Amino acid sequence: MPQVSAIVTFPCPDGCRLQAQKPPDADQPDGRWSRQIGPLLQSLADPTHQLSADERDACRVLEGRLRDALRAGNLVSQGVSDAIQAARGRGVEVVLVDNRGSKLPEAVRRTTLRQLEQLVRSSTSGRIVARTAPEGYAEAVTILQVDAERNLTTIDESGTVTVRKT
Repeated sequence: MPQVSAIVTFPCPDGCRLQAQKPPDADQPDGRWSRQIGPLLQSLADPTHQLSADERDACRVLEGRLRDALRAGNLVSQGVSDAIQAARGRGVEVVLVDNRGSKLPEAVRRTTLRQLEQLVRSSTSGRIVARTAPEGYAEAVTILQVDAERNLTTIDESGTVTVRKT
């Protein structure tokens, strides 16, 4: 499971300071986590500020993205996160579970992210559950897609993809 790299502090309007755990990829040059988290945390900390419906929706979306990044680092990228956000907006339930104690081999991770993003983008209903297995399992990643049919995509430690109906 990915480790949190540090604590980031945001100033509040009344002088207090909010602290939040930084996701492992928060130090990316684009600074997207700070740009997304900072303003929302500052709004939440302001006792005089009433959250609008749009701000509440933004909080829910950001919470899901942060949860995915912290709990399933092997299964997220910017493209996958964007696809998941759009799918959740269409009513698709997406669950990510990272049971691996370390990073996936890079070739397996690239294959996984490509397969997961494609499945999530093409889903219009139902449920997708993607999970990494602990080291030593023959199947490094499984992705179950349940809608009108049930399809199981597996990716082994060499990056070979197998899809079967269940």
